[in-house]
Amino acid sequence: MDTSIHKANRNNQISLKNLLLVTLQILTINLVYSSTKTATITAHCYSFQLGPTRFAGSEDWFLHFTTYGASNSYQNIVSPNNLSQAIDAIAGTANYEIKPVEIGSQTYRTDYLSQDDGGMDEHGTLTLTIPNIDDDSNGVPDFLQQENSVNITATGTIVGKWSNEGSQWLGSYPVTIAFLRNASNYKGTYSLSLSAGNTILGNGSWYVIKKSGTVAYDNAGSQTTTTTSTYFNGSSASFSGTGSYSIKSQNQVTFAGYTTSSISKTLESNDLTLNRHGNQYSGAGTIKDGDPSTNWVDFENWKIFITDTNDYDSDGIPDLTDPEPTSLGNKETKSSTYVPPGGWYWFGAYPWAYSYLENGWLYCRPTSDGLYMYSVQHKTWVKYLPQ
Repeated sequence: MDTSIHKANRNNQISLKNLLLVTLQILTINLVYSSTKTATITAHCYSFQLGPTRFAGSEDWFLHFTTYGASNSYQNIVSPNNLSQAIDAIAGTANYEIKPVEIGSQTYRTDYLSQDDGGMDEHGTLTLTIPNIDDDSNGVPDFLQQENSVNITATGTIVGKWSNEGSQWLGSYPVTIAFLRNASNYKGTYSLSLSAGNTILGNGSWYVIKKSGTVAYDNAGSQTTTTTSTYFNGSSASFSGTGSYSIKSQNQVTFAGYTTSSISKTLESNDLTLNRHGNQYSGAGTIKDGDPSTNWVDFENWKIFITDTNDYDSDGIPDLTDPEPTSLGNKETKSSTYVPPGGWYWFGAYPWAYSYLENGWLYCRPTSDGLYMYSVQHKTWVKYLPQ
């Protein structure tokens, strides 16, 4: 009778031990795999697009704009004496980009090509001083943020470098451009006034450039970014690509350079380091060539914002730089008989620990004021006080 009881107790102990080991193994397997989480991304380009200027009183006199410094000899690229050839060549040359001479500067510059009914008749440089107001202090001038309305006036000069009609049109002429745009609209209008002996008036459209989308990250160093952009001709494209990232601290993360692709374009981003402010990460980034279909490297400089509302431990630090620990975080192997000081230890990693004092599981939740544990057996929360 006693032998049977002892044998039964021994078998029960073995069964409980096996059950515990199986439970621990299952828990470990479940903790190894981290789930993918999603943050939102917004990127504002420091350049904008200045669409063609149509001059008043003329059906075929336009100014076309393109990245400055590309060439001082546009007449070698664009036919000066053939309208149809000039239009085709300008379409492959002009990207309509106007950009600051350096980030933070109020001076913006672009080259211009003047087209009339005979072809290209002139080229030179347009330089503008644009008020760089930044009311929200996010590092992006307010007029470049699509969510803001715009009503500003810029002043500058047009400098002719070559003219089909000779030196009489070469030189520097004052220019004023008034920019208007409704909030949330990427497209605005502008009015141009050029003083060249008499006042010449023109108008056109201008466009801010913004990317928005998502960043899916796995807390294991892999991320996939998907964004959508709208272009000045009204078309839009979605870009997607996968790369790696590394956590420098809870306040900083670096994305290694990676490639994103759409149906017709491929963009290469350089390394990007973002700093945290609350649940938002921001920083200046560069693309090797923002529009590979044009003749010049363009639309390089961006301000990127990633907002992450995932926060598993509710400590105010997003999971992007404060990831949920996994069982891979504890590489020590402990036997089922190991009893450390205090009578409990982590098995695998957060959020679970096993207590030998109460022979039960504890669910652990770090907070800003300490570590709290929930006893599955007693169904109570208690703050952990180190021994």
